[in-house]
Amino acid sequence: MRLLNKALLLSLTFIFASQLLVAKSFADTGNPIKKIVRGPNSTIALMNDGRLLIEGTEGLVDTENAHYFFFENDKDATDWKEVTSSDTAVFAIKKDGTMWSAGSLNDVGSLGTGDYKTSENFIQIGKNKTWKAVSSNYGHAAAIAEDGSLWTWGLNNAGQLGDGTLTNRNIPSKVGNSNDWEEVYVGSYHTMAVKSDGSIWAWGATTGKRLNIETDQEDIKKPMKIFDNLTYKKISVGNVHTLVIREDGTLWGWGYNHNGQLGINGDEDLIFSKISDEKWKDISASDDSSYMIKETEHCTLWAKIK
Repeated sequence: MRLLNKALLLSLTFIFASQLLVAKSFADTGNPIKKIVRGPNSTIALMNDGRLLIEGTEGLVDTENAHYFFFENDKDATDWKEVTSSDTAVFAIKKDGTMWSAGSLNDVGSLGTGDYKTSENFIQIGKNKTWKAVSSNYGHAAAIAEDGSLWTWGLNNAGQLGDGTLTNRNIPSKVGNSNDWEEVYVGSYHTMAVKSDGSIWAWGATTGKRLNIETDQEDIKKPMKIFDNLTYKKISVGNVHTLVIREDGTLWGWGYNHNGQLGINGDEDLIFSKISDEKWKDISASDDSSYMIKETEHCTLWAKIK
């Protein structure tokens, strides 16, 4: 693990604080932020009052194609309850359970709209269900309906859609026949989900031990159980690594570690391992880095400093 020098830590703190201030500049006094996610060259804030605020260089911008996204058709909406994003798309769920998407890249159907057109405004997707959770990463997304069914769409080059094929899907497609899914997390070319019995399942690309399994297979095309019942406070899935805070506050993780994102000396990829005996309050597994907050409110970053 590389340690940050004080100047770099202050710089990172300034960057994060700036993102918070950007979102808070749109908020009325007494209207706190519920959730912040990173979007395409932007910061997206879900407010407690149900507003979805997006701030970036030029709204949501795809710099390669110069497409700008302001979501004008829903700029005054106050009924959002969930949001997630990738580098090229945003997905959000309203309080009535409808799910919406918009984005600058849709060549593999990653917006779930049933076609391959980009959209600068939100389009409703998955109209046959009411939704409670959604997660996305580059190329694909996954969502859980209120009835507990799990649905995926977009890129499927490594089996990350979990339908047993390598076929891309441009609409939400059901994964198996189970209706007991509770949580879903989308990483880079892989997906993880939790059932109501506490079991954790994973599928997609296997490189870097991101699925927490030892295998010679390049990909797993259907959900595979990786834990029978892992008790935890929080899970955070990055591109190719995962962090877990157990109920006793200790920190665990698995996956790719070549950038030091697991916080363990060396660059060996790991199967489920304890990272720290200290007590942790919050975690965020990012692209090639990890951010953690201890119960003492001390913030820590693990990453490769070049």
